[in-house]
Amino acid sequence: MPTLHSPHSSAPSPAGPDSLRHELALRTEQLRTLESENRDLRETLERALSEYEDLYDLAPVAMVKLTSQGLIRCMNAGAERLLRVRRSAMPGLPLLQRIRREDHAAFHDFLRRCRTERETVEEEVTLRTCDGREAPVRLIGLAGGGEADCCQTALIDLTEQHAVRDELHELNERLAARTREAEERSARLGRLHARVVDAEQAERRRLARHLHDNLQQELVAATMQVHLAREMAGESGGEIADRLGEVLERLSQSVADALTATRTLTTELSPPPVLHEIGLPAALHWLADFYEEKHGLTVEVRCDEGECCALPQDLRVLLFEATRELLLNVVKYAGVNTAEIHLDRPTPDRLRLTVRDEGEGFEAGDMLERRDYATGLGLFGLTERLADVGGSVDVTTAPGRGVAVCLVVPVSADPDKTPEAD
Repeated sequence: MPTLHSPHSSAPSPAGPDSLRHELALRTEQLRTLESENRDLRETLERALSEYEDLYDLAPVAMVKLTSQGLIRCMNAGAERLLRVRRSAMPGLPLLQRIRREDHAAFHDFLRRCRTERETVEEEVTLRTCDGREAPVRLIGLAGGGEADCCQTALIDLTEQHAVRDELHELNERLAARTREAEERSARLGRLHARVVDAEQAERRRLARHLHDNLQQELVAATMQVHLAREMAGESGGEIADRLGEVLERLSQSVADALTATRTLTTELSPPPVLHEIGLPAALHWLADFYEEKHGLTVEVRCDEGECCALPQDLRVLLFEATRELLLNVVKYAGVNTAEIHLDRPTPDRLRLTVRDEGEGFEAGDMLERRDYATGLGLFGLTERLADVGGSVDVTTAPGRGVAVCLVVPVSADPDKTPEAD
């Protein structure tokens, strides 16, 4: 800055020509240096701008720079492909023209948030391209975008994502439909299985009645006839009468054995009357006596006092038949002459029946493969039957450590509730 002189101060002495030439040369050199620096800086900025434009243009997503009113300032090649327009025709036009009418309010809200917020703003809208195609996109904008009153916006095409979502939804619907169909088939199979079991029980009762009312009566009559024939042979005397008496004796024994066999078969085919007339605990004691008399198996029966409420007829029969089959398994495979039956109520709405032995046992993992252990109802069939009534079967076993089969069925939690009619 030149020095200010008072009007009364003395005038400076004029510089010499050599000093002025030196000053001029110095200023000229400084100007050249500044021009060179400016030229280098301009070239650097041009290269940076060119690189930015290349990056912007080759970005993998569509990019559009919008004004605060939603007018297009510029766009990259990705946006040109997405909108299917020429870039040269779009600057100055509102992007709203390419947005489905139903999404106009959402787009205006997007612009408002871009103007008022300083964080990334997102919104989903549907674009309409020049060829009439609709494309769902997510708008991602950042207010400013490097310039005042502008919003740099990325347009993410969601077409494939929506297609995958729709396909997944369709697959879920089909899976749900097949699940419902499987559940319906399972319910039908359950009802069919129950009908088969009911038919089996009805057939058992029919055969038992037939044996009792017909065959056993015929065998009793035959016994009486043999006894009468023996008396007549004894009265006639002689060697032939003695031989005939021996034959009649053997015949009488055979008829007696057949009568015992039919009575046993009748008992095994149909539950005893005590099951229907008194209840399950009394029937289990009867069953224990039967197995001790017939098979020499000593069975201890324990029923918790007051816990074994009256059961519906179908559950009584199911638990009785299951217990009989499990005791038969003890006789055939356990290799012991004692067993235990425990009937209790672990929860107010559950009744538990456990059949236990201390015999040979087996590998629990081989339970379903052991066909020799699956007689009558069988463990697998018993599991299915218990599942039909909302119950379950739990088997605890190991080689040399016996078998404990626990049957659990639902019962009324209200002891005063009237059970289902038999």
